Amino acid sequence: MSVRLTTCLILVCCVPAVSAQRLSRGFAAHSLKALRMIEKETKGYELAPNDSALVPSGVGGALSDLGAKAQADKERAVVAVLHTVLDAKLSHNTTLSTLSHLATAALWDCADCSRGPSQVAAVVSRSSTTLAIHSKESACFQALESMLHSRNYHPVPECSKDSLEVPTPTKLTVQSN
Repeated sequence: MSVRLTTCLILVCCVPAVSAQRLSRGFAAHSLKALRMIEKETKGYELAPNDSALVPSGVGGALSDLGAKAQADKERAVVAVLHTVLDAKLSHNTTLSTLSHLATAALWDCADCSRGPSQVAAVVSRSSTTLAIHSKESACFQALESMLHSRNYHPVPECSKDSLEVPTPTKLTVQSN
């Protein structure tokens, strides 16, 4: 008799805590859609609804809609994570643009270097900053996507502001051909 009572207490005590962390299917699907929009975003900025910042066109609206649908704390936490990821993506896009300008300048400083767009792209793609950006974004997107697919909410440390931070270099050097 005490075994049955213990089992019932465990089920009553533990099941609500686990199910309370579940995201609804619709919310998870909309969150995945917003994540994919952020992941693909490289240009096309517009003013945010409060006119405070430039955000990628389409993504701002998707996050606003998602924020309006967020009812539970866990859903609001997902929206906050997506905003952090968007902020990091925008920062990374700016860093990559800066790297492109630095690569162009470095190639002009190099007497024996070719200076076409493909050479600039090659310098940028080999940069340790670019590799760090791609590595950090990939880890974040994979972890967040996995959490959203499972619909079991938990913090995603790979998507924290500190985890996604990549400093912007102020100078690049290139080797001559």
